[in-house]
Amino acid sequence: MPIKFIFDNPKLGLWMLFHQTYTSVFKYEDREFAKISITPQQHGVLMAIKSNHGMITPSVLADWLERDANSITLIIDRMEKSGFVKRARNDKDHRVLNITVTRKGEKALQRSTEIGWEIIQDLLGNLSETEIKTFQNLLDKIREPAVANCYPDKPIEEIRTSLSTAARTGKKKK
Repeated sequence: MPIKFIFDNPKLGLWMLFHQTYTSVFKYEDREFAKISITPQQHGVLMAIKSNHGMITPSVLADWLERDANSITLIIDRMEKSGFVKRARNDKDHRVLNITVTRKGEKALQRSTEIGWEIIQDLLGNLSETEIKTFQNLLDKIREPAVANCYPDKPIEEIRTSLSTAARTGKKKK
């Protein structure tokens, strides 16, 4: 059980609470998804592929999941070994590698989406619409400078547009 820290500085207390919440949510997801032999990261991969019309390249997948190419390759390797995805060369351009979901992956996605929704309901179900909007706005205020620091060469307006497009459509703007 995490320790509830009490600080004189409210920002420090909020920062610790933010990290503890993130860690607890991640552990909760990990435990629930493990029941069907999938990880939260693998669920994210399957969701990204589905959102991209059933096919995605590793570089686009890396952008979607905010991961580097090496970690995406490792995740895809494990998922291919488990039978959730397969790699195939693009028919039009053989340099391009596409990742698609298998039948086993479709079944895993269906079940993991159900589990994910149960987690969302469990954790956010007691919040009102107003509280959800307020929480979302506050997280956006924290995320924007964090993303800007991750991409110092991009103008802040380009980052805002990308984040706004992703929030509305589920797709990142390049």
